[in-house]
Amino acid sequence: QTQSTWGGTVELDMLRSTADDSARGSRENEKNGDEYSKSVSTQETPSASAITELSFKDVASRMFELWKSGVIDALRLDRSVLFLMKSKTIAHCTARCFVLNFIIFLLLSPILQWAISFAVQFSTAHLHLVGTVIRILFNTLYELLWGFPVYCVSFILSTIWYKDIADHAYKIQYGKPGKGTDSIQRRLADEIYRLLLIGILLSIIFVIQFIPLIGSVINFFQLSWLYSFYSFEYRWSMENWRLEKRLEFFETRWAYFAGFGFPCTAATFFFPKFLSDGIFALLFPVFILTATAARPKLDRQVATAVVTRPSTSSPSISVGTGVEPQPLLLNMPMAGWMIRMPVFKYPRDFTLAVLTHVMQSLTTDL
Repeated sequence: QTQSTWGGTVELDMLRSTADDSARGSRENEKNGDEYSKSVSTQETPSASAITELSFKDVASRMFELWKSGVIDALRLDRSVLFLMKSKTIAHCTARCFVLNFIIFLLLSPILQWAISFAVQFSTAHLHLVGTVIRILFNTLYELLWGFPVYCVSFILSTIWYKDIADHAYKIQYGKPGKGTDSIQRRLADEIYRLLLIGILLSIIFVIQFIPLIGSVINFFQLSWLYSFYSFEYRWSMENWRLEKRLEFFETRWAYFAGFGFPCTAATFFFPKFLSDGIFALLFPVFILTATAARPKLDRQVATAVVTRPSTSSPSISVGTGVEPQPLLLNMPMAGWMIRMPVFKYPRDFTLAVLTHVMQSLTTDL
């Protein structure tokens, strides 16, 4: 089965379009009383008689307002406090996560790094050893005996606690999640797809940071989207959303999610990698809780905008129907990105290409 996305992409059969899943999910959510998902599945269409032209300035202003609403939702600490007060499990898991990561990343690791620095200086000054060699030796031992092991321990324990926090917060906010109807094979395929997609996106983020001048800026925005995606994934998983539905929802609300991920990125971006990961591990439970109660916003006028051919030489963005539209991405690519930002386009295309090649190879072998 094929599906055209951003100029044409070959979909695997096991990763087919989620239209049927979305409709089925909408019916399940209505039964469960999930107002959030019902609002997501409801699309508003402007009246055919009301054609509103939007300038780029208007669209940019609307996007900035959505970005601000994302920042505000991420910083709604009152919502996190309410969850902590309502659930002992959430409070205990959050406390454990904070204590563990604070001790590992913000207390013991700086002390050990200071000790290594002192040992290198002492060895160089008093034992007449080569400072570079000693520094490399100590740093290697530090990474092997401390850095990598404690990072793995923190990751495993924190992941377990994050899941418990998300599960209990969702039950408090929306009730017991509905059971998914997908088979084990389908869920496994979706999870493989997701892991490959995130892995490739992380690789792209790593490479982009080395681009002169603009690399750091692009890297900041990419991390904001990634942290925001992490925060909402627990919730979408419990609502049984397929990955394609998550990506579409995310990319059509890219400004909001860029804002939601901004506080976490700002708190971690300017520190060394190891310390940055520790700060993220400390803060992430808060953003899981605020994401659970958040309502990602979509500007309906911008979302349904099309490009028309006015009599003037300067094209504009019009909303509604009643005039012959021209392909938005063909005429004004940047305007198309305002409607749906291809955050996951290149990781997605590469992932699908890899999976397609693997499936074709397996088919040929069989």
